[in-house]
Amino acid sequence: MLKAIATAFALIIASSTAGFAATGWSSGDVNIRQGPGTSYYTIGAIPRCASFTIYGQDRGWYQVNWRGVTGWVSGRYVVSNDNHCHYQAPAYSGSTYQQPYHAPSYGSGY
Repeated sequence: MLKAIATAFALIIASSTAGFAATGWSSGDVNIRQGPGTSYYTIGAIPRCASFTIYGQDRGWYQVNWRGVTGWVSGRYVVSNDNHCHYQAPAYSGSTYQQPYHAPSYGSGY
């Protein structure tokens, strides 16, 4: 009976995570690692504003696939949309440039 319950529980867990896939974007240049943590080797890198597929999550790290490379990236660099990738220049409000002040030099620099 206990074995049947354990098997059923394992099937429920597997079925709930097997179909998970979402799109994420990188908020900065981020390393792809072999496992969920900085102690794992780097196997690639994702540039800022690149989209990738997310397959899972473990303690703040996301399992991703980017251009055929599957690995883990830190959640600090994963965002759910690409809004951060669009640069909008500030509106021009006239001249705000001021000539820098340079103190006059009198002699040998004392």
